[in-house]
Amino acid sequence: MFYSIINVLVLAAAVFAKTVSIDVANGALNFNPNTTTADVGDVLEFHFYSFAAPHSVVKGDFDSPCMPASNTFFSGYIDGTPSGNDTYSITVKSTDPIWFYCSAHKHCQNGMVGVVNPPSNMTIAMYAVAAKQAASNVAPASTMISGYHTTMPTTTTISLSVNGNSSSSMMQTIAQATSTITGKGAASSTSTGGGPMNTAGVFGVMAAGGLAALMV
Repeated sequence: MFYSIINVLVLAAAVFAKTVSIDVANGALNFNPNTTTADVGDVLEFHFYSFAAPHSVVKGDFDSPCMPASNTFFSGYIDGTPSGNDTYSITVKSTDPIWFYCSAHKHCQNGMVGVVNPPSNMTIAMYAVAAKQAASNVAPASTMISGYHTTMPTTTTISLSVNGNSSSSMMQTIAQATSTITGKGAASSTSTGGGPMNTAGVFGVMAAGGLAALMV
């Protein structure tokens, strides 16, 4: 009976979990928003942009800014993309404050810091002031600790002509399968889309592991 209640609570948390999006260096050296809230089971999804890249997300402590916490997470250094579809995700395991910073160059000292679930007596402004005085900006030794790094698919438009007749050109948009997901203890996978085929007037396009066929 006890285990049944636990299972119900776990399932309920999964149903109501939400994704909290945070932009990393979207046109400026900051996290946006730099202050937010999240519940247990929610996912923090950091979207990396290519402004002044690379960047990182490191969990730190309020009392030791720009230094990894003992139970830190670390995204590794990510170049990002203009659209921010390069992401790092971490699941929230408690409602305790989560202080984080970018460990690249002196980004932490320059105010690239953030917090999830801040207490009323500890603000992001206080953390940023303390970070400005930090003697160094430290990254964990590992390339990535916990969480998942995902590169979302991009979209490309190609033109197909029917039997060489350019007046009958058709536009077909396919998702190039450049999606890569890596995580601590997880496998890395990458797939690529194929080009058009023309066999007796039959065109096929391979995209994201699926087959789209255009019959003429």
